[in-house]
Amino acid sequence: MSLQSQYNASPLNIQSHYMSVYTWNGGRVNFTVDEVEHTDGTKGKLSRREAELMQYFAANVGRVISRDELLSNVWRLNPERVLTRTIDMHVSKLRHKLRDAAEQSKVLVTLHSRGYMLTDEKVAA
Repeated sequence: MSLQSQYNASPLNIQSHYMSVYTWNGGRVNFTVDEVEHTDGTKGKLSRREAELMQYFAANVGRVISRDELLSNVWRLNPERVLTRTIDMHVSKLRHKLRDAAEQSKVLVTLHSRGYMLTDEKVAA
């Protein structure tokens, strides 16, 4: 079964359950408009899925989140029935937009064989 056919087409309503802005040392993510704003004033748009992924990480700061958990809770897919690299691709795109290079990642870190974690570099908005 393909990833597309397993995806529940209705968008997630994460926004009502989580924060509207996430701030870290390099800038902030405004979930109301799905936008990243860096401390130098530059802005970048997040795709809806990138925003949903970032909201999930922001709601779970400091906790390791497995790929299976992301597939279940962000993509709404059964991880036992899906083999995909979509998580890695979306995390990579998100890191790029956060200016958090994977090899030197300080914000969204990969924990080998365990998953990903948004660090608690968060500062008050």
